[in-house]
Amino acid sequence: MAALLKLADVELDARYGKAIEASSISAALRTALDSGPEALMEGAVAALAGASFADGMPPLALALVAEDSTARVVGALVAHPPAPLISRLLQKSANPGEALLPAIAIAKIGGLAVEETARGAGWGTQLLKRAVQVYQQLQFPLLYGQFSTDSAHLENFYRAGGFTPLADGEGLSMAERLGLPYGVEGIAGERLFFRWRR
Repeated sequence: MAALLKLADVELDARYGKAIEASSISAALRTALDSGPEALMEGAVAALAGASFADGMPPLALALVAEDSTARVVGALVAHPPAPLISRLLQKSANPGEALLPAIAIAKIGGLAVEETARGAGWGTQLLKRAVQVYQQLQFPLLYGQFSTDSAHLENFYRAGGFTPLADGEGLSMAERLGLPYGVEGIAGERLFFRWRR
């Protein structure tokens, strides 16, 4: 998975690698998928109790792989809570519970990659579709990510997956839909893409 994500210039966080090996990655998400979205808050609190946000993130992260007919991993996707947004809320809010809201309402696609020899066979589309299904079932209002403006072909890929790509450097406000005073800032050379829950 780590090697595949490097194809998308994404370094897999070492904590995620350890959580994958320990089968604790996505634990809170899996429980909520089985028990219902209301179980997600309990899982988030348990994951973050006594831990830094970074250390508590693996149970709240989603790690997906695509395997071909020989069980060879040909694609990978990782999504996680929006750490920069949560950090800003933690700095500004006297109530840590408010800062927890994005961890159970917003997910960022941190990386999506398909092995070069397997591209064009729909693996990336299937990984993206499954991520959308998971977060829709968990009732997350927002799923977003970003890609380099050098990767212009990704605009059509994400648009076909039901996402709205923004212009280079344009940010995404969360005030109207989520009532959050912050959003995701745009960065020159990168394009955000997003999808609100329907």
